Amino acid sequence: MIRPVIGAVGVGGIASALWLGLGLEPQHVLGVSEETIIQVIHNEGNPLFSVRWVLLILVLAKAFATGFTLMAGGSAGALVPSMFLGGILGASMFHLCTSLGYHTDADVSVFVIAGLASALVRIVQVPLAAIVFVMEVF
Repeated sequence: MIRPVIGAVGVGGIASALWLGLGLEPQHVLGVSEETIIQVIHNEGNPLFSVRWVLLILVLAKAFATGFTLMAGGSAGALVPSMFLGGILGASMFHLCTSLGYHTDADVSVFVIAGLASALVRIVQVPLAAIVFVMEVF
């Protein structure tokens, strides 16, 4: 009986802390968060999406929020959160490389899609099908 309450308080606390502490809206951690990936790919939305440490905080927050949801008995799944984590980690790698001076002709979307695909391959453990799926989607 207490696990759902702990899960709800944990997820709500994470979303509130990001909103009040960094100004990141709760939908970036709660739910599917596909809007966040789209905003990161197109370099739009919150300007904090171009800061590498903010993206890493977002990854940690989403991982803990998913963990709280699963612990509480909710349905978080593994596919969509892993794709979110891989895509956002790919974007943070792009910003890390550019801050270290490695300039590339590639856009942040290439790194997001590569991170998303690698996370998907790891979760479904069917590499060719996952790669074809990512190619079809993007």
